[in-house]
Amino acid sequence: MEVLEGTTIQELLKEEIKNSKYPIIGAIFNNEYVNLSYQITKEGEVKLIDIASKEGTKIYRRTIIYILGKAMEEVCPGKKIVVNYQLPNSMFCEIENTEITEELVQSLNDQMHKIVEQDFAIKQVVMTRKQAEEFYQKNDVSKGRLQLDLADNQEIYMYYCEDYYNYCYGTIANRTGVTKIFEIIKYEDGFLVRYPSSSNPEELPKLIDRKSVV
Repeated sequence: MEVLEGTTIQELLKEEIKNSKYPIIGAIFNNEYVNLSYQITKEGEVKLIDIASKEGTKIYRRTIIYILGKAMEEVCPGKKIVVNYQLPNSMFCEIENTEITEELVQSLNDQMHKIVEQDFAIKQVVMTRKQAEEFYQKNDVSKGRLQLDLADNQEIYMYYCEDYYNYCYGTIANRTGVTKIFEIIKYEDGFLVRYPSSSNPEELPKLIDRKSVV
């Protein structure tokens, strides 16, 4: 199949994505995990990833955590979320120097659902080292700075959603609307971010209280 250079995977496989049994959340292009906004500039093989796969669940989880970060900026500006450990299909989180209340958890949950419902685009931005250095000089933030600290990294990646930006280690979805099923619940002195399993991606599983180190 001939494809115009710069065509995105979403544009190329629009019908397959539309008719998929489960939502498509990413793809593999030439053995590299990418999101659906990836622009094709060379020959290769594309395989779509839906949320009913193990890799799809990983992308789903990363995207949910990214959306949580955006919601946090809007509910509690300047606060930092710490992901401490993982339960089955749940991530345990705390907020530095902040008491977690039922009201705060509900506010985060509501804001996350608003972000998902509005189906915002998530755009990956690639910067050169020089551009990244200028970016961090202008913005006193730690998000993604570790990439710049590694001298071998000639390209620095950042994900933008409206005016929110952050770095994720691994591929995330290109839109917020694909992660419709999740919940935030208070748990111990923090809260859990719960998401579906690959074996049943259309509903949340029963909560199993079994801690494991991330």
